[in-house]
Amino acid sequence: MLSEPKGDQSQVFALAALLDDTHTDKVHQVWDLLERECGLKALDVPPYPHISFHGAAAYQLDELDRQLHEITRKIEPFRIHTTGLGVFTGKIPVVYIPVVASKPLLDIHQQLWETTSHFGTRVNMLYQPDLWVPHITILHDEIDTGCLNCIFSLFIETPFTWEIEINRLAILYRKQEEYGLYQEYSLNQ
Repeated sequence: MLSEPKGDQSQVFALAALLDDTHTDKVHQVWDLLERECGLKALDVPPYPHISFHGAAAYQLDELDRQLHEITRKIEPFRIHTTGLGVFTGKIPVVYIPVVASKPLLDIHQQLWETTSHFGTRVNMLYQPDLWVPHITILHDEIDTGCLNCIFSLFIETPFTWEIEINRLAILYRKQEEYGLYQEYSLNQ
């Protein structure tokens, strides 16, 4: 379901690839298991499992929308592969499923980065091509060592070797506690 971002559009935006229904369900199952077994709830994660290509505080949405309609007509649906479970360490750790950085994926990211950056304000530089680590966020919250132990104990034997067909991109947004899907783009349509 698409929805308009509310207010002054100063919320956080992301250009992302949405997962197919099968893998969206798998991520939701992981979230449910983490809540049930570890008491962890994916509070700071959009309800749409995805791979982010770009992030910004705001976009010139009309211009970006026109450009993305053009670009996505030229991008063929593609497959990605995942493997394992990882953690971005720091003050607020992020638990994620790594996506293999294949040449086709990196090429698509480069094209989207170059286009999207022209229309963004306060662009998140962690998504620039030289720093980007493609991933599916599982948990982004204040996680202590005990939580990490529970997570990895729970999934230590789970390979997370998924093959996912990507056939849609979307502009996602977050403003305070609200997440939304501003616009969705089918690839090569």
